[in-house]
Amino acid sequence: YTLANNITNTSNCINVGANNIVLDCAGFTMQYDSGGTGADAIVATSRNNVTVQNCAITDANAAGAEGIGILYNATTNSTILNNTIQTNGTSQNYGIQLFSSANNNNITNNSISTQGSSSNNHGIYLLTTVSGNTVSENTIRTNGTTINAGIRLESSANNNNITNNEISTNGS
Repeated sequence: YTLANNITNTSNCINVGANNIVLDCAGFTMQYDSGGTGADAIVATSRNNVTVQNCAITDANAAGAEGIGILYNATTNSTILNNTIQTNGTSQNYGIQLFSSANNNNITNNSISTQGSSSNNHGIYLLTTVSGNTVSENTIRTNGTTINAGIRLESSANNNNITNNEISTNGS
């Protein structure tokens, strides 16, 4: 699937509903969460072999919390490649999140900027029993008051390969 236009939505923009999908944004912009409800741009849940590439993703709301650019929840053997992601909001904003048994994925060559005004704004967040993932060649900038990380691993995020990422954080 290749985007042919920009997308703007008050909540999530795309929910991947099948395995073996390539979503190529071809440089088009995806603006999510203009309603400020804590939405995500692209969500893949319980999927296999999904690729998201060449997307320009922006959180449209600077006042809301809990916005994620790309969320892979229990998604395996998949790729996130060559995307530009900008989150906004107060707290718990993540550029990319691998969650709950999201294993053997490849996150490469993405440019991520999280612009929270409070805490817990992470560029890439691996959470809850995720393993075998490769995170490499990403440029990550985070902003917030406390607990901001370029790459955060938490709760049984084991045996992941993290190499050659450029990270700059603002806040503690």
